[in-house]
Amino acid sequence: FLNAGKLYEMKNRKDLALGFYQRCIKLAPKNAQAHGALGHILFLAKQYKDAKHELDLAIRLSPETYSNYYYLGKLLKEAQDLGAAVKAFDKAQRDSEFKQKALIERATCYMVANRYDNAQIDLQRAIELDKDDSKSDTLYARYFLASCYEKSRRIDKAIEQWEFIYKRNHSFRDVSAKL
Repeated sequence: FLNAGKLYEMKNRKDLALGFYQRCIKLAPKNAQAHGALGHILFLAKQYKDAKHELDLAIRLSPETYSNYYYLGKLLKEAQDLGAAVKAFDKAQRDSEFKQKALIERATCYMVANRYDNAQIDLQRAIELDKDDSKSDTLYARYFLASCYEKSRRIDKAIEQWEFIYKRNHSFRDVSAKL
């Protein structure tokens, strides 16, 4: 049931994946992967209370599955619990697949809290992780970094980032209007 759920999730049939994950949990209530996957789908469906329950359970069953911390962090950020979200994103960075995303999300938490210096550090680290500047997340990191520079009145640095983004993607958010 777990594998069937994963297949349906990859085919973007989250409704069917949800059912298979639930069946897997009925048969194996301590399957951390199924709880984590179910929590992720529930988060995407904006069923935050149920998603948090499933992610917390997945983390209790398998604390070394760091991707669950990423989705828990997103959920906590959505609930405006920024301190707890930052802690979850700290742990999510241990998963190489989620490291850049976790840094960007943690930086946006700092931005919401008006801690632009901390956000800049995380965003610069996120940019450095992409050696060949090929990931779309890197453009978001640069965009948010430019926003931090703009808020800090370092317009020349913000323009550098916007120009870099514009070279890669002319229609990225409102970069052309900012330039």
